[in-house]
This record gives sequence, C-alpha cells and structure tokens, in this order.
Amino acid sequence: MRSRYDIRAVFTAGADCHETVAVLARHLGLHGIDPEIAHLCRYKNLTRERLREKGIPQPHLREAASHEQALAAAGGIGFPIALKATDNSGSRGFSRIDRKED
Repeated sequence: MRSRYDIRAVFTAGADCHETVAVLARHLGLHGIDPEIAHLCRYKNLTRERLREKGIPQPHLREAASHEQALAAAGGIGFPIALKATDNSGSRGFSRIDRKED
C-alpha cells in the first residue's frame, strides 16, 4: 500500500488516535512512536508505572473500581486528590476532590 500511494508519513492532530497512528506507521515501515509506548500513554496507570520503573518520581496513585475502593484509596493518599479515568488521554474527566464528603 505504501508504494502504491507513496505514503511518506502519518500523524494525528487529536490526542485519541496516537496508538492507531503508531501501529499504522509501524505497518507501513515509517518512522514513528513505538506502538507499545503509544499504548502505555493511553492508560495513565500504565504510563505512571513505566515512568516509576525508570526512576522518574510520580505522584501517589491508586486504582479503584468502585466508590468504596475510591474512598479507601483517597484515605491512603490523603486529601486533596485528583480523580481521573485511567483510559483517557489528556485531562478529560479530571476532578479535584478536597475532602471525603465531596
């Protein structure tokens, strides 16, 4: 396909497509971000884990799948906290929570 259409680059202007573009670039033999890294960057928890493994200090992080787990995690970290979805790029869904009652 690359030679048929003379594709020389692929890119995304949106934050949600970087993983797809990385896989496409790899498939076409173009320079690009490693698809594994693009995947990690899509999930905040995986990104933080990899950065921590590489010795880069990270904020305290806990994962929670329920309200009760979130309360327990927040209690372990201390308030205020930032509540974020792990599977979003950027800061969509960000909430600052100042106290347990919030």
